[in-house]
Amino acid sequence: MSGIILCNISDSNQILLEKRIEWVYNVLDLLEIPQEISRSQNIFDFRGQLNQYGIYIETKHGGEEIDIYKCPWYGSQEEGGWLPLSKKYLIAQWKLPKYIRKIENKDVYYELHLNEWSMLRKKG
Repeated sequence: MSGIILCNISDSNQILLEKRIEWVYNVLDLLEIPQEISRSQNIFDFRGQLNQYGIYIETKHGGEEIDIYKCPWYGSQEEGGWLPLSKKYLIAQWKLPKYIRKIENKDVYYELHLNEWSMLRKKG
């Protein structure tokens, strides 16, 4: 995902929403979560279903910042469970981007510097 996006000021919120959702989908794809569970425009629609995989999505600032956790399984298959949520299981973060307003001639636009990371990488 590109770290810098140029966009009209009026389009910035929609573009960031689309990039944020795309980023969440990419992280869930890397975690091999079935797309029928993860594909929704609203994170709140599917994040409860992710608990069965030990994945927790925490949102902040009205959903503009996102933390994704992957908790490990403990115990046997019959008597075990997911370990409780802890900061040490944080695997990906989307933070508020930096907005830089640019003016060139009569054009005014934003340069959005995305602030995201993930410890997951594509295989191959």
